[in-house]
Amino acid sequence: NSNNPIVQELVIITGGLGPTRDDLTREAIARYMGVKLEMRPEPIAWIEEYLAKRGVQVNEQQLVQCVVPKGTEALRNHWGTACCFSFETNKKAVYVFPGVPGELRQMLLHYVIPKVNQALHRLEKMLWTWGLSESRQQALLESIKIPESIQFSSLPSERGVQISLTQLVTAEQKVKAESDLETLWTELRSRLPDECIIDESGLDLQACIASELQIRRNTVAVAESCTSGALGFLLTETPGSSRYFRGGILTYSNEIKTQFLSVDAQLLLAKGAVSEEVAVEMARGCLKTMEADYGCAITGIAGPDGGSADKPVGTIWLAVAGPDGVRSERLQLRGTRTENRWRAAFACLNLLRIEIQSEVIQATAKKNT
Repeated sequence: NSNNPIVQELVIITGGLGPTRDDLTREAIARYMGVKLEMRPEPIAWIEEYLAKRGVQVNEQQLVQCVVPKGTEALRNHWGTACCFSFETNKKAVYVFPGVPGELRQMLLHYVIPKVNQALHRLEKMLWTWGLSESRQQALLESIKIPESIQFSSLPSERGVQISLTQLVTAEQKVKAESDLETLWTELRSRLPDECIIDESGLDLQACIASELQIRRNTVAVAESCTSGALGFLLTETPGSSRYFRGGILTYSNEIKTQFLSVDAQLLLAKGAVSEEVAVEMARGCLKTMEADYGCAITGIAGPDGGSADKPVGTIWLAVAGPDGVRSERLQLRGTRTENRWRAAFACLNLLRIEIQSEVIQATAKKNT
């Protein structure tokens, strides 16, 4: 935040450090500094060690990555072959990192964040929402006044919308800043509908469900008819998922729905595979076949063709069967085939979250009566 005087200016330059002819970042910075390029022995040893672990010898072209502008500090890249470097100019700290996202992230965490944390404390409040459009969010939160020293962030993705407040403060400011941030966060949180909050502690959909299932020692299984395993993939992203994920069935044909999920053939003929009734039976059959506590089902028309007047492309039915019955939902999506499939998988994940949390609330209510 440029309005916060305690923040030293950092310049981070990414990309252009590889061995090909279009990698010109080294040359551009040397020209800016008015210095020559030089090959350093340390980067040569680093790249030799990195490649040796992979059974590869260094070639002449790769040694280009060991060249840095004179007067800069070479920084070891443990996650790739491009040598990075840093320097100071006009009272600014400049870091030059690779453009590869995985390498860039690691370099930032290794070299930049620790130095920032030496002088400053990062305060953060964060949660994930689902089903709360940005326009509705804006209407709910627009009257809240947020100081310039606090950054508000709303980041939409397939996983929902991540809402956060962050602030960088000195040690002397920390106690008061924490109190002020807590007050502001409490006001912001009170404006958001409870049903849209995925988790109060900042977990996303996958992590929230994994936590709930493991705490309650429950299991889940899936039956997917248009998402080709996407829901199963999301449920197994969390390490240790075998403790709660029983398995999945891809039931694209009516015969498989009948054979493995016990969906009635006459129901399929009468209502069609893309219907609430079939989604409900798929969820029930999945729960029974897999001997799970929860059964999730998705059936729909992902596109780009296959739709009709009453069931256009993007028509999706979701169902989640649990100990207390079945919860279902209809979606009408308008994206590409890939977008529709992932959106449906995340939406079914959210429906599972709602079902689990609803049963937790009911169980708590019964316990207290």
